[in-house]
This record gives sequence, C-alpha cells and structure tokens, in this order.
Amino acid sequence: MKAVILAGGLGTRLRPMTYRRPKPVISLMGRPFLEFQIRWLESFGVEDIALCLHYQADRVESVLGDGKQYGVRLHYIFEETPMGTGGALANAASFWGQDRLLVLNGDVLVNFDLYSMVDIHVARKSAATIALARVSDPTSYGMVMVKPDGKVARFLEKPAWDQVSVRSINAGVYILEPEILKFIPADREISIERETFPVLLSAGLPFYSYREPFYWLDIGTPEKLMQAHFDLLDRRIFANLNGKRVSDHVWVDDSAELGEGVSLVPPVFIGTQAKIGAGSTIGPYAVIGAQAIVENDCEIRRSVLYENTIVGANCFLSWSLLDEQSQIREEASIQGFLFSADSVIGKGCRTIKASEAIDS
Repeated sequence: MKAVILAGGLGTRLRPMTYRRPKPVISLMGRPFLEFQIRWLESFGVEDIALCLHYQADRVESVLGDGKQYGVRLHYIFEETPMGTGGALANAASFWGQDRLLVLNGDVLVNFDLYSMVDIHVARKSAATIALARVSDPTSYGMVMVKPDGKVARFLEKPAWDQVSVRSINAGVYILEPEILKFIPADREISIERETFPVLLSAGLPFYSYREPFYWLDIGTPEKLMQAHFDLLDRRIFANLNGKRVSDHVWVDDSAELGEGVSLVPPVFIGTQAKIGAGSTIGPYAVIGAQAIVENDCEIRRSVLYENTIVGANCFLSWSLLDEQSQIREEASIQGFLFSADSVIGKGCRTIKASEAIDS
C-alpha cells in the first residue's frame, strides 16, 4: 500500500506561524511536523509516500529530503495552483497507479492501529474506508453519519448546530481503491470531502468507516499546535523525544545548561543548547526549544518557546507560544488563557516592553 499526504494548503489558520514557513515542516518538539506522520506510516510498513505540495514546496523538500532518514521513499508532487484535496489526488494519478492508497490530511496528528483499519477495509471489500474521530464540536469539521454496520450514509461539511446529529467527524485518513480515481475530475480544483465522497455514495460503491477510539488532533491552529506539544509530553502520542530523560516526564538535552536553583516541574522538555537562568521555574507543561535562552528568575508554565527565543530576567509566561527568534524583555508578563491564540508571539518579534502585561 502506498500513501499520499495532502499538504498543499497555505496554513492560514496557523498564522502568524506560517507567514514565513510552510505548515508541513513547522516544528513540533523540535522536529518537522510531517516527520510524525511519516514515522507513523513507516511503523506499519508503508514505505512509498507522496507529498502533494503547493505553498513553499521547495522548502518542504529541502527539509524532508528523500526520506531515507525515516526509512521510507518520499515522492514530491507539486501543484502550480491549489487543486483541492480531490484535485491533488487526481494530480497524483501516476503515483497511485493500480495500488491501494492511504490518504492523510497534512495537518492531523493520529495514533491508531493502521492494520486494523486495513483489515476492515479488506473484509468488507470496500472501495473507500474513512477513519472517524469523535469531537465535542463538529461544526468546524465534516460530520459523517453511518449505519449500524459501519457503512457511510451521509456527509455534511461544517454543519450548523441545528444540523448536528452525531459527533463523528472526518478524521482526514482514508483508504481508497484505484477505481475511485475515475470519480475525480483531473482538470479542476475539487474537494474530495464535499464533492467526491457524496458521488461515491450516490454511485452505490461500498463505503465504510473505521470508528475505533484513537488519538486525533487537528494541528491547524496555534492553540492546537500548543496542545500537540503538551500531548507529546503526556505521552499520548508515541514518539522518541530528543534529549535525555532525567526523570518521569522530564527531558533535558545533554547540551542544555541549567543555572543554580532551577526548578523543573514535570512535564518539561528542554532542547539542544538551551540555557535556563538561575532561580527560574520551568513547568509544568513547558517546552523550551533548541538554543532558547531563559534568563534568571523567570517562571514559564504551560508554554512553548520555539528555537532561538530569548526571555529576559524576571518574566512570567503562562499559556503562551513564542515563535522562533522572538525576544521578550525583562519583567514582562504574558498570560494567555486555555490555549488562547491571543498569547502567540510571532517569529522575530521584539515588541514586548519591560513591565508590560498581555492578558487575553
């Protein structure tokens, strides 16, 4: 089985994080995000993976390379203009060929037994199988209604609350047989969710769901990106975190420097060559990126600091996300609230003055 990752979007929901870099390689615990998807696929024996790209495609290829470091073969399919999720698959027809295809949206983090989904697909002789996640608010996603036997009955994209009848949504993971390709026009932008899937139902093709409980997260907003870091700290997603595990839920890279009297409150991750000043308290739920500097007597909790950030002395950060190369002056207080997007500081920003508070 081959895999295609649909990663051609502009990443508008993740701004300001994606103004200067594409979403597929935005850092998650010091690694490009797509590495997590690629390693998940490789763990189930999927070795041929195509990336459908548009926005800053060259940069994605330069970061991920040919895939050898992940034990896979990466293929790159470029779109001069965005073709939508369906159009991207049509554009990948030569890669797809006559093989069964696994399709992943390029902004979801998943962790489940892929073999069990394949078993369902094969046992039911399905032309298409879709993984379903359960969420409390389906209005931002594609709601999927299924029959008792798991057969898909209906799709409804981004329903209004008065249309919500189930909490099951499209998780952005599909297994498709090659016969599906003839239902996707190759000459225009098309949404597989809004157009192709309803056509498959109308044509009477066997279309089933995979509904086992599993970890799923759409990392398409800064709030969710921050949550993904915290979920990794909680080990809700299996991944070998870089750095030495010094105690339960505390990872500190061997090259990091901790000043006298630093207190680490689990869970905490401190990256390569990071420096933590004397008397500072880091955690709980704090991620300090590579070469980040936290000066003396700071308190940082429930926050993510990306690479090469600088936090001045006597600062307090809570529910905050600091992008690469941002600088926070001494005695600043930045307090978000429950993953609030108001607490995102963009790449390279140096706008926080001493003693200035930002409350969301």
